[in-house]
Amino acid sequence: MNEMNAGPNGLSPAAMSAAERLAEVARLLAAGLVRLNARQAERDGCAVATDED
Repeated sequence: MNEMNAGPNGLSPAAMSAAERLAEVARLLAAGLVRLNARQAERDGCAVATDED
C-alpha cells in the first residue's frame, strides 16, 4: 500500500465497476487498520515500522 491518498476520490461510484468499488472500500479499510495499529502500538510504547520514507 505505497499509494496513500488523502481526501475524496473524484470518481463517481456510479462510474466504477463493482470490483473497483470493492477495491476502494478494501483500500480504505486497510488504511484505517494501519492507522489503528500504529496508534495502539504508540500507546503501548512499541516501535512502529512504516513504509513512508
